[in-house]
Amino acid sequence: MVAGLILAGGQGKRVGGVKPLLVHEGATLLERVVQNFRVATLDPLIVVLGFEARRVIQRIPLGGLKVVINPQPSLGISSSIQRGLAHISPRCKAVMIALGDMPLVTTGTVNLLVEEFIKGKKGIVAPVYDKQQGHPVIFDVKYLEDLLALRGDKGAKSVLEAHPKDVHEVKVDSDEVLIDIDTHADWEMVRERLELQHPMPSHA
Repeated sequence: MVAGLILAGGQGKRVGGVKPLLVHEGATLLERVVQNFRVATLDPLIVVLGFEARRVIQRIPLGGLKVVINPQPSLGISSSIQRGLAHISPRCKAVMIALGDMPLVTTGTVNLLVEEFIKGKKGIVAPVYDKQQGHPVIFDVKYLEDLLALRGDKGAKSVLEAHPKDVHEVKVDSDEVLIDIDTHADWEMVRERLELQHPMPSHA
């Protein structure tokens, strides 16, 4: 069983608003991410919120998911990772860590990574496009200690760097695994890309 952990606790100052609540065609950014992961082969699916968590919960349908609030998101992404990992079931063999600002990652890509992990080649599974590692990444539970040791705004990438021989790179045919949203320009580019995907109805 592979758990899913979506990190959506950032403030998103450079985007010009609360990042999870950015809206495109009636659907919020986080809503689109959750939709893609909700129907994937992940169990359970955990969403970690931080800045403006109450507003996010009121706006986005998160029923059926485990919602965790990081009371100190200013401590960096590592604090959100640790908050989420505290809710992983002992039955889980691994956890997929995903970023809540990557709405282009498809359900198919998520399932592909899970399938590759189940094959049991290595303990860490990461997507690769054009020789660049992206997200989301699956970690066997034996790496939980490493993840829990993270501090500040240091993400899980350092764990991959510490165990390079343990990483199974899965080639994907889309740069979706590389594109996150840090600035308003990023968001505008992603909105254009979303136009090419199937529109999703708003539940807001």
